[in-house]
Amino acid sequence: MLLESHPPIEPGASISRPLWEFAFSPLPDQIKVIAAVWTDGETFGAPASVNLILNTRILRAAEYEDAAGILQQGLNHNWTQDQYAQAFRDKPDTGAVYTVRTALSATLRTAQTPQEFTHTMQFLLTNFQQLSKQLRKVKPL
Repeated sequence: MLLESHPPIEPGASISRPLWEFAFSPLPDQIKVIAAVWTDGETFGAPASVNLILNTRILRAAEYEDAAGILQQGLNHNWTQDQYAQAFRDKPDTGAVYTVRTALSATLRTAQTPQEFTHTMQFLLTNFQQLSKQLRKVKPL
């Protein structure tokens, strides 16, 4: 779920996801989970695998926070679309940066007013803040 930017799975809950890599072959009888971190802090798996999950969560949270900081600066200073594009131009291609670049491209065609554009940037800011909070809230016991 971490890689797809979905919220963590609550203990005792289950989820079904399509397995695209098996689209043209028989489905396996089982899939083995090698590591997990639940929302209550419980962990499962080898310490190295659990640490990989936790470190990836920290990295993704920092990426969302960095993008949110830029968005907040733009909102505070009433940036134009070109100013946002310039601010994100040289950023590494993270999920957050890709999302902003895609939104900037889409709003170029769809935002009829400056208020609609600002609303889109505010939506992204709020979304990134929520995603970061979700990623940082789970700490292992």
